[in-house]
Amino acid sequence: MTLSQNQTKRFSRHIIMPEISGSGQKKLLDSWVQVYASSVQEAMSLLYYLTAVGIGKISYNFTNNFGIEKIVNDLKDINPDITLEEFKHHNFKTDDNLRLRIIIGSQDFVYSNVLHFKKDKSLEVPLMTAILSPWQGSLHLLKKQEEIDSHILKLDSPINSSGKHLASQGLVLSSCLVGALAVTEVVKFCLNLGNSSYNPMFFDLMSMTFLRKENDDFNVIEDVKHFKPCKENLSDARVLIVGAGGLGSPAAFALASVGVGTLGLIDGDRVELTNLNRQILHATSRIGMPKVKSAKCFLKELNPSIEIVTYHTYLTKDNALDLVKDYDVIIAGLDNLPSRYLLNDACFFANKPLVEAGVLRFNGMGQTFVPKKGPCYRCIFAEIPSLGSIPSCSDSGVLGSVPGVMGFLEAIEAVKLLCGVGELLKNRLLLFDALDLEFRIPSFRRDLRCPLCGQDPSITSL
Repeated sequence: MTLSQNQTKRFSRHIIMPEISGSGQKKLLDSWVQVYASSVQEAMSLLYYLTAVGIGKISYNFTNNFGIEKIVNDLKDINPDITLEEFKHHNFKTDDNLRLRIIIGSQDFVYSNVLHFKKDKSLEVPLMTAILSPWQGSLHLLKKQEEIDSHILKLDSPINSSGKHLASQGLVLSSCLVGALAVTEVVKFCLNLGNSSYNPMFFDLMSMTFLRKENDDFNVIEDVKHFKPCKENLSDARVLIVGAGGLGSPAAFALASVGVGTLGLIDGDRVELTNLNRQILHATSRIGMPKVKSAKCFLKELNPSIEIVTYHTYLTKDNALDLVKDYDVIIAGLDNLPSRYLLNDACFFANKPLVEAGVLRFNGMGQTFVPKKGPCYRCIFAEIPSLGSIPSCSDSGVLGSVPGVMGFLEAIEAVKLLCGVGELLKNRLLLFDALDLEFRIPSFRRDLRCPLCGQDPSITSL
């Protein structure tokens, strides 16, 4: 059976990748995933991205169901073909399409549910655990029943958290990131792609540390004496997101969720059906609407107290400095290189920190630039590549949860900048390989020959 014309268009950036193609997308649409969580909020990004990438059936069980009606309506608006249903914990009716169970929540919540599955020896459905902690988390895929037995022993202390110094915002950010990472693993598992998280992956967002080895010591940053809850600081903060698409959507989602006071959104495009495989702020009912207006509709429902300033325009050298000057942090969610260089230069001249990311196929890249305190974009990528020398997402595709991962990481860096905590990606370049679930973070120095920020700059204006 082939996809309908409408489905093919909806998932167009997925199916132009040979690893997925039309038959692979059909497998995802035929797949069924069960989600267990203690609250709807902890599983929100997981649910949105499961729907966006094209999982056809999602059943859910939440200890606290508050907000589920709105989420279900949102998910059906993103993909009207999806099947959503609530199930009771004791209802284990399954068929061959049930591909995976996901447990997401605190260590105690995950532990108790893993014990429950351990007792039911008849269950042979693979299990993914996603443990959440402020600014930290872990992800682990167990394919067989016997692996559940050994996993019980590993859950005693997967994360070494210092608790009282860490704000609730860190827990929100951890849940956002782990949800997008988990969906990436779901797609890989359903389509037998890459290397999955059969060894647990641990992460610490304060230091941007990601570990995959079993039994590694995983220690949170100890120097958190100056950390304060971010609520007051964030309610006064102003963040500008340039681009309300694949990267801008998760960044705005996370920042609205943690309580940033003002979000500026710049985008000249309108919502299209082909956006919905990765741009979770938009929906079928808003096709044709300017993206900034569609995003504002979503974000005001998510956080009614947030102020949203929209700019239905494109970034140009004539408006760039005026647009960035009134904001504390700038986030780039751009899909073309000339605009990325332009935004880098504008932030340098306006002395504004810039959080930057890019995605292609199964890969992502991100970094943070603080003018005069580290390298700029041109230090790392000195010249704009010639037209056509680098493939675009339109040509090569992108898995929808990959911009989710990178956009959430951009939001995390922005919060750390606003709160003055943690170790930024200021002199580092984060490289994400979704097929191997691998993060590499090489270091970079400021280039003294840089044409923008070097000792003898040749670029002195936009």
